This record gives sequence, C-alpha cells and structure tokens, in this order.
Amino acid sequence: MFAGNITQAKERPPNFIFVLSDDIAQGDIGVYGQELIKTPHLDKMAAEGTRYQQAYCGTTVCAPCRASFFTGLHSGHSPIRGNWEVAPEGQLPIPAATVTIAEVAKSAGYATATFGKWGMGFFDSTGSPFKQGMDHFFGYNCQRHAHSYFPTYLYNDDKPFLLPGNDGVGVGKTYAQELIQKDMIKWLKNHADKPFMMFYALTLPHSRHEIDDLGIYKDKPWT
Repeated sequence: MFAGNITQAKERPPNFIFVLSDDIAQGDIGVYGQELIKTPHLDKMAAEGTRYQQAYCGTTVCAPCRASFFTGLHSGHSPIRGNWEVAPEGQLPIPAATVTIAEVAKSAGYATATFGKWGMGFFDSTGSPFKQGMDHFFGYNCQRHAHSYFPTYLYNDDKPFLLPGNDGVGVGKTYAQELIQKDMIKWLKNHADKPFMMFYALTLPHSRHEIDDLGIYKDKPWT
C-alpha cells in the first residue's frame, strides 16, 4: 500500500496555483519586516515554502504584468505593454496567435480557471479568458471596473450578474472580494481529484481601499 501511494504520487501531475496580489509591495508583508499590517497566512506560506528575494514583476502596471506572466515573455516582447482601454469595457486583448500558460496546461489535460481580475481582453475579443485556455472565470474582466470593491455587477464566466444592495458608486452591501474567494474555493474543491491550474488575481490592496469590515484595525489611530 505504501509503495502504491508512492507510485500514484509520481504518476499524478502537480497542480499549479498562482496568487497575484494587486499593488502590494514586499515591505507590506510581515515576513519582510512589516509591523503595522498583520499578514499571518502569507507569513506562514513563506516560512513553509521558498522565498525568492531577487524576483521581479514583469512590469509596474496591471495588464502588461499579467501578460508577461501568461506568455512567459519579457515585457519588451510582450504584445501588451500598457493599460490600454477598449470601449465600452475592457483592455487591449491578447492576440489570437499568442500562446499562454493556460493553453499549455489545458492541452496537457489540466482543468484551468482564473478568479479576480482579468484585464487582457473582453469576452468578444481574442483576449477572452476562454480563448486563452481558461475553462472558468469569476470576477472582473475590466481593470477599471475592478477599482470598486462594491461594484454593481460581476461576471460568472462570460455572463454578468447584478449584486444586491450596491448603488454603483462604491457604496453597498455586497463585498465582491468575498464572492470571488468563495467561488474560487468552490472550484478548487470540485477539481481536487484531477490536475488543475488556477490563477487567483485578487485585487487587494489596489485602490479604492474599500472594505466591509475594519476588523482588528477598527480602533487603530491611523489616517
């Protein structure tokens, strides 16, 4: 039985989970010396894993950074080099001929999904997550839309759905980050028995810096 488990572990391909936290700096995390903001789960991941202290984002802004990750290309060779808006919603799409890590994973039999913010092409363009190797998407397609944590709507795959209690200007009752995280966890549990690749692009702590509960920080004398 023990030998069989070893064989099974060797035969099963590894799962891939990439978590991208938006606009966070190295010094914002406890393991790198942050003392005001508590990050116990990230600190635990760092303690139990490997820290890469000479690694860098692809670029300094959203769309080209994500494109660099998905394509493996240096930003100078990447097809997306800025946060270029495309009316009425979304950003400049990844070209159809571009090979992404999600396409490679899917061709190898992996289930694929992305959660949070996409920002590399709307659903009717070549940059749609479903034309770039993704099976499932939940969250914001447009980066500008993602500036609000209390939006009027989100997307489940390519279908928009309204969020109750929100007035459209950033004041409401539905905290989008919680919905996105719940869908992400649900997808992980449903695909736990087979190889998967997941890109979790939560928008925290990108502005507007809104939150539904100040938690342990509610009594802090901060500006």
